[in-house]
Amino acid sequence: MSQRRRPANTARAQFAALVQQPEEQWNLDRAALLIAQEAYPDLAVEQYLRRLDALAEAARARLPRLAGHAIWSRDDVLLAVREVLVEREGFGGNEEDYHDPRNSFLNEVLDRRVGLPITLSVVYMEVSRRLGVPAQGIGLPGHFMVGWPPDRPGGETRYLDPFHGGRELTVDDCGELFREMFGTDIPFSEDLLQAVSKRALIARILRNLKLRYVGGQQFQLALDAVERILLVEPVAAEVRDRGVILAHMGQLSAAWSDLQAYVQAAPDYPDVEQVRELADRIWRNLGRMN
Repeated sequence: MSQRRRPANTARAQFAALVQQPEEQWNLDRAALLIAQEAYPDLAVEQYLRRLDALAEAARARLPRLAGHAIWSRDDVLLAVREVLVEREGFGGNEEDYHDPRNSFLNEVLDRRVGLPITLSVVYMEVSRRLGVPAQGIGLPGHFMVGWPPDRPGGETRYLDPFHGGRELTVDDCGELFREMFGTDIPFSEDLLQAVSKRALIARILRNLKLRYVGGQQFQLALDAVERILLVEPVAAEVRDRGVILAHMGQLSAAWSDLQAYVQAAPDYPDVEQVRELADRIWRNLGRMN
């Protein structure tokens, strides 16, 4: 499926309507597919939702039954999901081209069976949800994972790493992974294994896209990403980033407005003087143009 610019903003409108709903009503799979639909205007969202349904049915077929009644535990579901997604379907991380924007689009992940830790985690979470067992996105800094909370008192959360073949990680394993990425200067604690909200997960997918597009100087696509982030998390830092992107696009008046808004909203932020200087340079350029 080729990626191209969207002719209309139908996907954006649907995405905006979804994220305005209470977060508990969100389906992550639909939200992620609406992100993708801006890049793939012909994307059939319902078709890909059915693909996830089929993966869940394949996992369901592996679950134990007793006298015709389901007796599924969390551990049963975790094992069945992993067997289907890894052993049968071969989902895993795109280590050869980690920075390919396609890794952030759920349709591409389902088609190609490779992706980023976060988009692969969405597949695991949504298949598990269809089986009646909730899984959580775990936002370990630098590496996203999936956690299945305990289903009995005194139990422990079980963690899988979808990027690395669905391997199971203990808390100690997570700490070692963290130290491999950040060294020993930053202490690891189990607080870093907290579940992230659906809102934060979707914003993180969009931030990945924004970074990829800025790095590739695809500023219109980066602007599309940051505008969707602002629908999900209207924070000052994203207004700043939109201003910088607009400046790269030559839209100086709009860029100046965003940068000024950031300076006024975040006067104590560490980069505020740098942003103020950029806004002043843009203002002087605007003056020379008039």
